[in-house]
Amino acid sequence: GCSAVTSATVTVNPAVTATLSSATICNGTSATLTATGGTSYSFSNGTSNSTGTLVVSPSTTTIYSVTVTNASGCSALAAGTVTVNPAVTATVANQTICNGTSATLTANASGGSGFSYNWAPTGTGNTQSVVVSPTTTTTYSVTVSNASGCSALTSATVTVNPAVTATIAASPSLTICNGTSTTLTASGGTSYVWSTGATTASIPVSPTTTTTYSVTVTNASGC
Repeated sequence: GCSAVTSATVTVNPAVTATLSSATICNGTSATLTATGGTSYSFSNGTSNSTGTLVVSPSTTTIYSVTVTNASGCSALAAGTVTVNPAVTATVANQTICNGTSATLTANASGGSGFSYNWAPTGTGNTQSVVVSPTTTTTYSVTVSNASGCSALTSATVTVNPAVTATIAASPSLTICNGTSTTLTASGGTSYVWSTGATTASIPVSPTTTTTYSVTVTNASGC
């Protein structure tokens, strides 16, 4: 008939409220995920730390999980998703023009869809192709963005060669008597093609009626 009374106390530690952030990145970049709710964190990729941060660079959309443990030893699991959007690749070809002419620059892009274009210098344009007429050698750049907000910067140089200043001189004169001749001499380039078919800088002519002669003058740059 003997009896005794004793007691035991069950201590309830607070449960862990674990969270892990998600992120959206462009392929080739990184994201920093942040876990909260505890004092130690063990991530699904094998990383463990007390800060709760994890830097990742997945090439495809990936789900990461973390076990969050508090100071009392209680733990909980949380997950976050890193969504990976396609990176943009963009190219523009260099061009060479003669002063006084124009060039068409075209940005060729891949990686995603719904591309937008922003050219520099300011005012160059915002379309895939732009027409430019620089008077000196100029570098143009374009930022190409896709519908996901990923972007790439590329540039091209338009080299401007000097234009030709072509002249024709006559010796002895542009006015002659019928039955005589004069010599026409073109200058301003390195090659000459006359309307007569001649390909020298100077040609003798003996027209019997008033005649107009033309010459195409080309310099060393091809202008």
